[in-house]
Amino acid sequence: MSIEILLLFTVTTALACFTPGPAAMFVASVGTARDTRLVAYAIGGIALVNAFYFGLSALGLAGLLLASPQVYAAIRWAGAAYLIYLGVRLVLARGGGLAAVAGGAASLSARRVFGRALVLELSNPKALLYFAALLPQFITPQAPLAMQFLGFCLITVVLDVCAYGFYGAIGFGVARFSAPGVLVSIRRVAGAAFVVAGVRLVAVS
Repeated sequence: MSIEILLLFTVTTALACFTPGPAAMFVASVGTARDTRLVAYAIGGIALVNAFYFGLSALGLAGLLLASPQVYAAIRWAGAAYLIYLGVRLVLARGGGLAAVAGGAASLSARRVFGRALVLELSNPKALLYFAALLPQFITPQAPLAMQFLGFCLITVVLDVCAYGFYGAIGFGVARFSAPGVLVSIRRVAGAAFVVAGVRLVAVS
């Protein structure tokens, strides 16, 4: 595996990781709680699921998902329902920051944040399809496959941590320097974006 291939994979994956999406918005929302431990748990949940998706792709199970429209449709509908639910809570909740996401001050726990991050990323099968489409472009059949998969997986996890850490820092900064009214507006915009993402998940093949 050449350095050029590694660099190309890194750049391609970095672009995907840093592109704003539901997971990035969730981590930014968690960041408004100004608790680095909660942000770390949110990032950990998302990165863990992406590593799991990467493993499925490496084992060829992504092809099974692609070959089963019923399974894919079920995952899309479940994911869409969860995103819309999360978005509606963000829009309607009276509090700001993580309270709006987690459902109140009593819900501000690392375990709940980690669980929501897991469910959110698991509800997005496009992450699995992305890895299924990406990996074959960079694999060298003549080289040991296990080492290639391990290297690509480590790069992906590191980029996930960097990208979502960046969005967590944005949320942290917004909470620190913005007025409460601004936070409410940002939360509502994020909630609307979750709802749109949920609708698009089932509307777009």
